[in-house]
Amino acid sequence: MNIKEVITQPEGRRLEFKETMPERADLSKTVIAFANDAGGDLYICVRDNPRELIGLPEMELVAIEEQISNIILKQLQIQPQSRKDLKEIFGLKKVSGYLNRTITKLQSHNLIAQTILDNPNHPGQKFRITERGILFIKLVEQK
Repeated sequence: MNIKEVITQPEGRRLEFKETMPERADLSKTVIAFANDAGGDLYICVRDNPRELIGLPEMELVAIEEQISNIILKQLQIQPQSRKDLKEIFGLKKVSGYLNRTITKLQSHNLIAQTILDNPNHPGQKFRITERGILFIKLVEQK
């Protein structure tokens, strides 16, 4: 189903539309609700009445990417997580390309690291936050 078909669907337990990026607390509630059910899809930049795609300025996209990265870092501060664990935290049906790119970006900035260094594709592979990642979170929280 393409995005134009998706936005014609009614909102429900597994589908939600937002015109703007929800605040951290609202985003967390939505993700937790999806995780407690069978997952779901959250579409941002969809106006409700009339239902239409409104797009997103590039600067806001950067802010959303930062929010998602911060959520991942905070989850890894609690305990190491696998890609599957992170998928479930975000309420995704599968590990998306976007999630993989975000993980790769966090690794390239040395904010997270793999727990099994000698076998990156090990089925039990998880990610942990690095000291640099902990410092990054502290800096973000000071803002």
